[in-house]
Amino acid sequence: ANIGDSCRLDLFEENREAVDIGKSKYNSRWIKSAYGNGTLKKMESKPVICSGSTMGSQAAIEHYSSAMVAQFDKTKCKAVGCDQGFHNFIYYEGGLESWLRGKGCSTYVHEQGSGAVNNLAALRQTSLRSQGVLKVQDGLGSDDIFVANNDGKPSPILHQYDRDDELKKTIQKRAGALLQGWKVGV
Repeated sequence: ANIGDSCRLDLFEENREAVDIGKSKYNSRWIKSAYGNGTLKKMESKPVICSGSTMGSQAAIEHYSSAMVAQFDKTKCKAVGCDQGFHNFIYYEGGLESWLRGKGCSTYVHEQGSGAVNNLAALRQTSLRSQGVLKVQDGLGSDDIFVANNDGKPSPILHQYDRDDELKKTIQKRAGALLQGWKVGV
């Protein structure tokens, strides 16, 4: 096992070609609200790291959660989404990685489409199919689609899949069929 495997935090970027902190009206607003214009200027060219898809070992998540709570205590930012502002701040400006390393933890930041979680929201300008991200399984019909990671393999976890109409409808259909089979919510 690697030294940091027992205390490991995994973070997942949104698509860095589609958006960065400064280009995103949401992310820039959250940083500005919590930390001010000066901090936003320092962070505006950084890729957005999505707070909604953070994973890790129990110890790493406990440390990360403490850092996130400390940001709320410091800033008192209550705007919807400020958690993502905190998340990006503690990684880029708040020393999260070195702080976790001092506690024996490792931190991994995965580019969109390269890790266990594929963040899809920043790709919503055009359909995922037109971008080559949404693919059809060979010979299995138009409904049998999957989202591919950058290596062409299926993404294990999709975050914000509902931003693409075709994918959303397919997942709703599949979920309905599963629930019907289990007689759940019927």
